[in-house]
Formats: sequence, structure tokens, C-alpha cells
Amino acid sequence: MSKKKQHTPLPFRILFASFPFLEKYLPSFARFLVVRLFFTPFRFKPRPGEESLLKKSTEFELQINGNKVLGRFWGKGPIAILVHGWSGRGMQLRYFVEPLLAEGFQVITFDAPGHGRSQGKDSSLLEFHDTLVEIQKQFGDFELGIGHSLGGASLLYSSKEGLCVNQLITISTPVLPERIVTEFLRRINASEKMSSSIDNYVLKRTGNPFDYYSGIKNVTFLRDKAILAFHDHDDKEAEIEHAFAMREVHGNVELIETYKLGHNRILKSELVINGIRKKAEQLQNRTITH
Repeated sequence: MSKKKQHTPLPFRILFASFPFLEKYLPSFARFLVVRLFFTPFRFKPRPGEESLLKKSTEFELQINGNKVLGRFWGKGPIAILVHGWSGRGMQLRYFVEPLLAEGFQVITFDAPGHGRSQGKDSSLLEFHDTLVEIQKQFGDFELGIGHSLGGASLLYSSKEGLCVNQLITISTPVLPERIVTEFLRRINASEKMSSSIDNYVLKRTGNPFDYYSGIKNVTFLRDKAILAFHDHDDKEAEIEHAFAMREVHGNVELIETYKLGHNRILKSELVINGIRKKAEQLQNRTITH
């Protein structure tokens, strides 16, 4: 059976072909484009098969930095928050909903600003963070936080900033800032000299350098929390070296490695789904015994 080709949005394909020319002859415009693209997610249509699960959920709305953000929840019990990645949607993590409900959790997910059905054009880790903080204010502390890609990085940063998450689970999460930028520049066919435009923008906007928000720094403040991490050896968007580095720096990361799944198909993996279900069961049993 042949593998499905990964769809690359047309703007990226055009940019890939033209970026070396832009760098050489229009360098200021090239730097502007790097920043704009880095902080502008693409939106993708819902997948077939989501409707039945959506019908079982209760939808809610938040106001985050002037944008209407849509979320949904299922069930009652200790909270499991599901956080999608860049250019993703909350329902990408739908494979975990039923197993978590079966273990007695309330499951919450959302479309971050600029993603899915939520408002906004640009976005960043800070938009994810602000959304997580607001959800916690309205629903309560999180027993379990599961984040895919940037969603995992957002949970690490938010936990460092005081978000209450008992158990962290990351999936395909990039934590090395220089690799995050390098991998992005490679996807648009830009040279390494363009990397400074991202750091300069973040520093000007937030007062902190880009690596201040990186997972590799944030995990150093979270050594009192065990982390369960899943990462695939064939992930082209966030290479498995990110997970190896997090495990080495943190010291209490249980890393489960997968193969031939890539960055997104890992979410459907029975190994990952069962690993999350098992962790949820352990958390519930620990709560009962205490």
C-alpha cells in the first residue's frame, strides 16, 4: 500500500521556490516574510469521523486577547486537557477522548487563537498559554496535560509559569530553540542568516529572547514533575533529538520511542493511546488510594 503524500500548502510551495531570490534581492522583505510565516498558522478542514464525537461534547467560548476561542469538553471528573500543535485543531487529539472518559476523566480541548474555528490570524506559544490559564480559571486544576508538538511546549512553559498540571505528557514536542528555527527555515528554503529576524521580533515584542520560551529551559524548572514523552524516529518536523535532549536535561522523563509514524500519525498509534490510557488509570488509582 502506498503512503499518502503529505499536503504542503500552496503558499509554502511557492515560497520554497522563490525564497533564495528574495533573500538575495529583497532581504528586508525576506526577513519580514520569515517572521510573518513563523507566527501565522495554516487552517485545515475538519476530518471525516469527527462529527459523532463532537455531538457528544459541550462547547464553550473564551475571549483571549480580543479573539473568540472555541473549546469543548466531555464528561465529569478530574480534568485532562488536550492541547494541539501548530496549525492544528483540538480534535486532532480526538483519539484520546474515549479512553480518558473510560478512566473517569473530564476531557477538555480547544482551538487556539488563529487555529481551527477560533478567531485570530497570527498566534504563538503565548496565545496557547493565555488560553490554558483562562481554561484553568473556569474549570479548575488539570490532573493530566497532554500536548502535541507546540501544545506540549505550551504545557511546559505554562507549568513553569504556575499552571497547575499534575502529570505532563508530551507528543512530538520540539524543545530545542535553535533546531525549531532551523527546521522552519529549511521548510521554506531560507538560509540560517534569516534566524536572527525571529529572535529580534520576539525580543522586541516580549522583552525576552526566543530561547526563554523553549522547552529545554522550561523543563529545568519542572524536575519535581515526571514527564511521559512520545516521539517518533521518523519525525521530520520535530526530530527525535528534541526528546533525547529533554530526557537528558530533565532527568525524570519516560520516553517511549516509535517508528515510521512521523509527526502527526503518531496521534493514532495504539502504543500512544494505550500508554496514555495506562497513565490515566495510574493517576486515578493513586487518587483512590490517597
